[in-house]
Amino acid sequence: MSAPDTNLDKQARRHGPPLWAMALAISLTFAGALAVAIWTTEPSDGPPVPTVSTSQADR
Repeated sequence: MSAPDTNLDKQARRHGPPLWAMALAISLTFAGALAVAIWTTEPSDGPPVPTVSTSQADR
């Protein structure tokens, strides 16, 4: 059964903002996932390694 009076222009107006909000949410989720993927796979230099000096001037 369909609705007896469908006003397509009115329905399009009412569905526009939720559709834009869903598109924005999907875009932000994708951007966040991409940022996390780049951040976690970025190579790092690791912790600094202490150096041992053998010269007499450092003692």
